[in-house]
Amino acid sequence: MTLFLARPESGQPGPLPLPGAEIWLEDLPVGPVSTLVIEVREARIRVEPPRIGGNVAEVPDDRPLVLTYSAADLPCEARARRDGSVDAGGEGIWLTVEAVERMQRRTAVRVPVQLMARVVRGDDGGSSEVAEEAETGITEDLSARGVLVRFRTALPVDSTVRLQVHCGVGGEVDVLARVVRVEHDERSARPFRTALAFPDLQGSDESRLVRFLFDRQRQLRRREIGLD
Repeated sequence: MTLFLARPESGQPGPLPLPGAEIWLEDLPVGPVSTLVIEVREARIRVEPPRIGGNVAEVPDDRPLVLTYSAADLPCEARARRDGSVDAGGEGIWLTVEAVERMQRRTAVRVPVQLMARVVRGDDGGSSEVAEEAETGITEDLSARGVLVRFRTALPVDSTVRLQVHCGVGGEVDVLARVVRVEHDERSARPFRTALAFPDLQGSDESRLVRFLFDRQRQLRRREIGLD
């Protein structure tokens, strides 16, 4: 991970989202809320007023916030505050960014997490090797490009399966996955450590999974520094 602080000579702290991009405002009294970027000006971002159920969510002046977003396909977190001094004369609210933390590319971000994962019957669009056996396992780690799962039985390497990963309050990700590696550990009740890749993850499933990984990474970092 790389931390970017505001630079006086440029006024911009690091990779910022582009206009039209989705951005999440964390640490609000009502919890995390998503909105869209309207304008980026040096270290300031103007966003649409965030809403919950059609009602505008309050963003207090000078309240420390954490922003999460993607910039150039990189997941980022930024420390920011609402800047009420520049709100006049336009829609939305202004946020002043103080520092940006750029994580690894989301295709490589892998976090340790134990979740229920289930193989279900599915069609991969023509492949002759589609695993049809229903099987439930426990994940060891997860990324937006693949997952490591412990199963009770072995899945054929190079087969394609439809996998459902239950991400708690983040919802369920239902995706086609390819079995790339199987290791056997006879000491475990689920002895088959199975690496699966997500070759075609996209759309709402990708957004849901990347969002879940953001949240999980933040929880782990807070524990590391003793905030939880």
